[in-house]
Parts: sequence; structure tokens; C-alpha cells
Amino acid sequence: MQIPSNMIINRIPRPSAYIAVVMLVWGMISTLSGNTNNFAGMVAVRFFIGFVEAAFLPGALLILSKWYTRKELTLRNAILFCGNLISNAFSSLVGAAVLGNMEGTLGESSIFPSFDIEDPTAFGRLFNCVMR
Repeated sequence: MQIPSNMIINRIPRPSAYIAVVMLVWGMISTLSGNTNNFAGMVAVRFFIGFVEAAFLPGALLILSKWYTRKELTLRNAILFCGNLISNAFSSLVGAAVLGNMEGTLGESSIFPSFDIEDPTAFGRLFNCVMR
């Protein structure tokens, strides 16, 4: 998916809108993964998340390489990769807080309310970016 995605990014007038749409689809699939009921459904959801997720990092690096000079690009790429590490750390903390406090809420496992809390927030922010 990375190679066709980069080919699309090079041909469209606004690559930033393409990345935002990819992120919207990624968030939508991630949010809907809370509705799966069996292992096969979760495997299918993870396949589609990976399919959409594959377009993000190469696309982000390509967009950064078009905006910044070679000297500036190293700092911007470092910020991108460090942001990924920091977001993984904090999302784990948020996930642990949600899972720890919501066990048995609404008569179900705490994993399902976490999809309802975490994913729509990100989905809403991305929708706002696409509409600009």
C-alpha cells in the first residue's frame, strides 16, 4: 500500500488532504473495531487498519521532504519519530486509566468503552482538519 499511496500523493494537488482522509478512514475503522464479536472479525479489522495505516508514514515523510530543505528535514523527521514514541507512551497511560476504571460498566468488558472514548476524539479532530 505504501508504493501506490506515494504515487497518488505525487499526482494530487493537495497531499495534505489525502493524508487527512487516510487518517479519517484509519480512525473510523479503529472506532468500529469495538463492534467485532469474534476473532475472525478482529483479524479482518486489523488487516484493514494495516492497509490504511501503511499510507501514513511514507506520505508524511514525502510531504515533509517537499516543504523543508535537507538541513531542516533532519529536525522535522526527528520530531515526527519522537512524537510517535511520546504518543504511544501517553496513549498507553490513557488506555490503562480507561481499562482500570471502566471494568463492568454497561455490563461489558472495559475494552469496549475504551473504543467509544478514545477513537471518536481523534476522529473529530481529524474531521476538523479535513474540512479546512
